[in-house]
Amino acid sequence: QTMPRLGGLAIFLAFMIVTLISSWGNAAFYGILAGGLIVFLVGMLDDMYQLSPWVKLLGQCLAAAVAMYFGVIVHFVTNPFDGLLALGYLSLPLTFLWIVGVTNAINLIDGLDGLAG
Repeated sequence: QTMPRLGGLAIFLAFMIVTLISSWGNAAFYGILAGGLIVFLVGMLDDMYQLSPWVKLLGQCLAAAVAMYFGVIVHFVTNPFDGLLALGYLSLPLTFLWIVGVTNAINLIDGLDGLAG
């Protein structure tokens, strides 16, 4: 069975264009776009060359680091019992793990009979 290549290109381009127009000058959104571009390129290369899981993980880590460099950092989370929970020094490692974890989770479920898209 053949697998479609570059199926997410139109979605990614539309997302990039709308985000650039609506968020002009916002560094955090540039970080999201740059990180998203890295994830897209790693996914495209994986579709074409069947990258090893370690290479894909490295790409996800690079995307997280780039997004964080541009200011995408989770400083607090909502606590349903007591308002906001400040992360303090844990902000950086938890943001990194969150970005890599969510990216990896989407990558995993995407292979389950097109579940993610």
